[in-house]
Amino acid sequence: MIVESTTLKHSMSTSEKCLIISPINQWGGVNLDVGFIAQSLLHRNQDVFVLSVGTYYDDCSLFDFIDSSAYDSVDRILFKNNFLVKASLRILGIVKPMSIPLHQRLNNAFTKTFIDIYNKRLSVLENYISNYDRIIICSQLTGTWNEEVIKLAKQLQKPIYIRVTQQIAPHHILPEKLSWLKGISHFIHHSKRNLDILAKALPENKHSIIDQCAMWEDQFLNAPIIKKPSTEFYCISRLEQTKRIDLIIDAFKSIKNSDLSLHIYGDGTLKNDLEKQASNDDRIQFYGAIALKDIAKVHTTHDCLLIASSIEGGPYTAIEAMAGSRLIISTDVGAMATRLGKDYPYFVKEEKGAILSKLMTTITHLTAQETEQLSQELRTIYTTNYSVSEIEKAYSQAILE
Repeated sequence: MIVESTTLKHSMSTSEKCLIISPINQWGGVNLDVGFIAQSLLHRNQDVFVLSVGTYYDDCSLFDFIDSSAYDSVDRILFKNNFLVKASLRILGIVKPMSIPLHQRLNNAFTKTFIDIYNKRLSVLENYISNYDRIIICSQLTGTWNEEVIKLAKQLQKPIYIRVTQQIAPHHILPEKLSWLKGISHFIHHSKRNLDILAKALPENKHSIIDQCAMWEDQFLNAPIIKKPSTEFYCISRLEQTKRIDLIIDAFKSIKNSDLSLHIYGDGTLKNDLEKQASNDDRIQFYGAIALKDIAKVHTTHDCLLIASSIEGGPYTAIEAMAGSRLIISTDVGAMATRLGKDYPYFVKEEKGAILSKLMTTITHLTAQETEQLSQELRTIYTTNYSVSEIEKAYSQAILE
C-alpha cells in the first residue's frame, strides 16, 4: 500500500523531509518534545510530519506547534486507506457501538485474527519511512514499535535519531535490545545520567545532551521574582503511580499550618483515589488537566513546585518553574541533578513523606531575602542554559548537521 503523506510546508524553500515517530498523547511532555523538535526543524526550512504509533487525538496539544495536516496516526491511516479494515470496524461499530472513533478500535479479536493487523501497521511505517530523509523517534528507549522502526530505517539507509523521553534503567539495555539499538545514528538525552549509562553500553553510537526549555518563554520570564516566604505549593502532573502525588499529599497533610495550601493540576487513573486521600483537608485543591496556553499562569500563580516522581526524563515542569522563578522541591530524578547541581539543598533523597514534609517546612521558613535569592538563582540557571533559542539551535545542529 502506497501512502500519500501530507507535510507541513514552511514558507521558505525546503531541503529535507523529516519524519517524527512518537506515541503522541492528548497532552503531556512527549507532545511538548515532539512539538518543539518539529518547530525547530521548520525554522530551518525542513518539511516535517509527525506519525503517531499511538492514538490519534482531534484535540491534541501538538496543534499548538504544528498544523493538523502534519500529524496522523498509523491506525487512522490504516482505517482511511484499507477497505477491509474500514469495513470490519464499521460493522463492529454497528454491533458494539462505542463513543470513541472507529480507528481507535483496531485492537480487537477480529482484526488481530483475520486481518493480520501487525503487518498492515508495519507496512504503513515502512511506506512513511521510505518517503522521508531523516527519521526521528521521540519516545521511551524501548517503546512500542521502536525496534521495527529502527530496523526499517537501517534497511532503507535512513539516518535515525532518538529523543529518549524517560530515565534509563538497567532493563532497558539488556543484550537482546542493544543489538537493534546499535542501529540508531544519534541518541539525544535529557540528562548526563542517561548519557553516561547508554554511552557505556553503546560507545560507538553518537550521544548528546539536549534538555528542554519553556514554551511561551516570555510569559514565564515576565513573571516577578518571589520576594515573600512561600505558602502556596503546587504540582502539575499526570495522576499516575510513578508521579507519587500520594506522597506529596501525605507530606503536606502532616504539616499543621493553616496558612499553607496545595494545588494539584492534572488528570489520570489515580484521580479519584487521590481526591479521596485529600478529602479531609480543605487546604488541598484539585483542578484537573490544564491547557498548554494556561501553563505559565498556573506556575506563576503559586510559589513552590513539588516533584515526587520515582522516575522521569526531565521533568518538563521543572524547566517551566525555573523560567518562572518558582521555588522547587524535587526527587533527584531524570535531569534534575544536571539542571540544579547534585548538591541542590531541596532534593528529596528518598521517597519518604517525612523527608518531603521537612523540606517543605524549611522552604516556608526562609526569610524574604533568602526566598528572593533562591527564586533569582533558579531563573538565572534557566536563562543561562535552557533558553528557547539555545535548545532550538542544539536540535537543528544535532539532526541536520
